[in-house]
Amino acid sequence: MKVTNISKALQGVNTKSGRAFIRPGETREIEFDEAGLKQARRLKGILDIGAGEVKKNQSGFKAEHHGGGRFNVTDGETVHLSGLSKADADAFNQMSPEDKAAYVAAEKAKG
Repeated sequence: MKVTNISKALQGVNTKSGRAFIRPGETREIEFDEAGLKQARRLKGILDIGAGEVKKNQSGFKAEHHGGGRFNVTDGETVHLSGLSKADADAFNQMSPEDKAAYVAAEKAKG
């Protein structure tokens, strides 16, 4: 399973073969046992489980109008960020796919 560390600090996870450490911004393929996966899923905002696959496939992130002059960043039907201004949405849509993925990860890390 792809796991991305979206925090600014080194993070450790429990895998089938022992403890693994993931550097900030790094995506690794991790084999979890049931307990390790349960622990990792509790670290929302620190680890993004499955995010590496999206980045690898150059996701379809785009900023779309949501109403009331606000925009959401979506990937298909999934809303990743909300409340962007038109200027921010226009700038986001001009980014490369890699920059879009990095921006979304950084904003999610802020909380």
